[in-house]
Parts: sequence; C-alpha cells; structure tokens
Amino acid sequence: MFVESFKDPWIRDVYDLFRNRPVFICHDTGLPREPLERIIEDIGEVSHRSPVICPTEGGEAAKSLENAVRIIKVMEDSNLKRDALAVAVGGGSIGDVTGFAASIWNRGIAWCVFPTTLLSQSDSAIGGKVGVNLHGIKNRIGTLHQPVGVICMLEWLDSLPDEEFRSGMGEIIKYGLGIDAYLWDTLEKNPAAILRRDRHLLRMVVHRCIVLKSWYVSVDEHDRGIRHVLNLGHTFGHALETACPDLKHGDAVALGLIAATRLAIALKEASPSLESSLVEMLNTFGFRTDISIESTESAVRALRVDKKHRTGEYTIILPVDAGRSIIRRDIPFTLIRESLESLCRPA
Repeated sequence: MFVESFKDPWIRDVYDLFRNRPVFICHDTGLPREPLERIIEDIGEVSHRSPVICPTEGGEAAKSLENAVRIIKVMEDSNLKRDALAVAVGGGSIGDVTGFAASIWNRGIAWCVFPTTLLSQSDSAIGGKVGVNLHGIKNRIGTLHQPVGVICMLEWLDSLPDEEFRSGMGEIIKYGLGIDAYLWDTLEKNPAAILRRDRHLLRMVVHRCIVLKSWYVSVDEHDRGIRHVLNLGHTFGHALETACPDLKHGDAVALGLIAATRLAIALKEASPSLESSLVEMLNTFGFRTDISIESTESAVRALRVDKKHRTGEYTIILPVDAGRSIIRRDIPFTLIRESLESLCRPA
C-alpha cells in the first residue's frame, strides 16, 4: 500500500491493525526524525497507548542472532502478549530481524512493516522471509512469517542516499531481466527520470515489483518451486556479500545478474547480446560490473552452502531473454564457479 502520510483518509482500514492493542516498534536509528516521529505519534493515537520503542542500528549488522535476542529481551521486559503487534520501520535488515523476532516470540505475534528504502519497498518487505545471518552466511537462520501489512511511504525515498537508491535498483533490474519485459523496457527508456526520483514513475515501478513478487509468493509461499526465479542473481550475489562484507546487497545482486547471464550464455540458453544489454543498463544506473577481491575462495565456499543447494545439485536461475528466466538444476559446479570468478579481479 502506498501512502504519503499514515493519516491519508483512504487507508483508514490500516488503522485496525493498531487499534486498541499493544504495539512494539523496532526502527533504524539512522532514519530522518520527522517522518519517524510522525509514525510513532500516529500509531500511539490509534492504539490508545504509548508503543514500546526499540531503536536498532540498520544495515547487515542488524541481522545477527545476538541482535534478535536483544530485541526479544525488550519484548520480554515489556511483557508483550500474543495480542501485540510488532512494527518494523527501516530497510530490509530491520524488517528481517524484527519479523524474525516476531515469528518466534510467544510462538509468533503479528507484525507489519514500514519499508524505508527502495530495496525494501520493491522487494524484501514482501513475501514473509525473515531471519538473521550466522557465521557470515546470509539468512542462515530464519522462518516464513507473513506481515499483516506493508505500508510504503514514498517520501522516505526522497532523502535516501544515492548508494542506497542504487542498491534498490539492483533488485528492480532483476525483476525486469528475469520476469517482466515491460518493466525492463520501462527501465531502458526512463533511466534519467528514475535517477532523479520522479515520484510518479517510482510509484509505478515499485508497485509493479510488488505485484510480481506477491503473485509468486501466493503460488509458492514456501519457496519450493517457481518462487525460485525471484532468486535470479542471488546465488552469486550472496556469495560475493560473504566474501566482501562491505558490498551492498543491490550491488551484489547486480554482479550476480552478470554471472548468471554469462552462465546462461555458456550453456547456450541465452545470446551474448543479453549480456551487452544488461551491462549497458547497469552502467547507466551506476553499478560496477566487476569487483576487486583478494581471493575467490571465500565466495566459492559460500556458493557451496547456498540454501538452494541440494545434495548433488545446485539450483541456478538463468536469464534467457529480457523478461524471461528458467530454473536449472543440472549445471556442473565448475561452470558455476567459473561464472563467479569471471566477475573478480585481483585486489
């Protein structure tokens, strides 16, 4: 749901989420003060009580088991019952850790999210995947716990740092490349307007990603089959994030898209022109197309423990044309490794 303010009259049904119930708010400490305070005030008015506030540092540092335990301790100290509602206000990491804590506190309490980044509004806030990292492996511990509401306030994007905005574009380009030719065409034709954050165009692009992801989640909630296509670029991207902790998620996904495309070309599932089109688009939106790394071994190890790896086979999503991808489970690991290593240059 898109809103300019939590008090927009056409979203009155959302008020019922908060009405007359205890509310727990976990928010990113780096958010602009004015919209955050407005949300807290509005929720307090509707719930008729002061919400419990749990500030949390954003970014991947938030997604630790230790931080999840800290959040749960605040829930315990606040004596939250099963009728409470947990609210995440922040980017994808805040949503992941808050949703994870909500999923296991008292065997699960309701939660909702105000995503504040382009990446979380277009992708990570949708679908119910919540969790934390462990020993450097992304999302090693987690559950599926669907939010009861996702409230996208586009004004958050106005103050988003350029690198965070670019990171969100990595996921949006993924949708265009792997699923939606119309979205791909929109991105190709309107890069300048998107980069200046034209509100009308952003609303359309983000809404289209939400609709796409919602459909895949509705038919494969537990990620056993067709929902895998949403992981295009992520097997390689997560491996790079493990090897390069400072790499932003969207930048890693963008690199992963190149690796997946090169693998598709090597397997004759795609033509070389697809890589050319992808690289041109990534350059237009300010992405790097290779990465400096001292050793690829840590990234290769991360590939081997990817959650989609089953005994004897690797599930890889391959783009075959703009707007279309396939799932392959019969690819030799040597080819997968070569595609990853093609992105890396010596540090």
